[in-house]
Amino acid sequence: PGERHSRMMLARLTSRAPLSLAPIAALPDSVPWGTPFTPGSGACTIGVNQTCPQPTMTLAPAGTWTLRGQAFGTATVHITTSTNPSVVSHTDATYANYSDDGIHVLNGSESVDRDPASTGLKSVTVWHQNIPLTGCQTGAKVTSEPSGFRLTIDLFANKFNAAGTLTTTIDGTTYTQPANGT
Repeated sequence: PGERHSRMMLARLTSRAPLSLAPIAALPDSVPWGTPFTPGSGACTIGVNQTCPQPTMTLAPAGTWTLRGQAFGTATVHITTSTNPSVVSHTDATYANYSDDGIHVLNGSESVDRDPASTGLKSVTVWHQNIPLTGCQTGAKVTSEPSGFRLTIDLFANKFNAAGTLTTTIDGTTYTQPANGT
């Protein structure tokens, strides 16, 4: 919009005085999900025509797995890889009275297929979901049938394009996917 090519805009609001904002809370330098890095540790130094090695990504191996809910129930997950074992091409899960907290219960199934022609720059993914929620809240996560929810993301253009619908309903409030082109 407005021929902008970045996500940050600066505005000079000349008709009002600056706001007095509260100081920003301090946060720790380490997070439980991050990989620690000590500057100067020699792990990687970027110079001319030199790049740092990418971390290796670990995937669950192809096969069928059962995940037990922390409270009760199970989720049975089936993973299929493409001809390249480091690329997951299909995943499906079936929930049977699955609950981690004992008050939200999932039943139903979902599957995700990644188009094998997808690259890291343009990804095509198809979801099929029909997951009812019971317990202290009611709801569902449902995709349009029979084609499901087909999502194409072009990372160079940063555009979201979908065919079909992905609808989540929680206690009567309905949420839908973003509009195409966003």
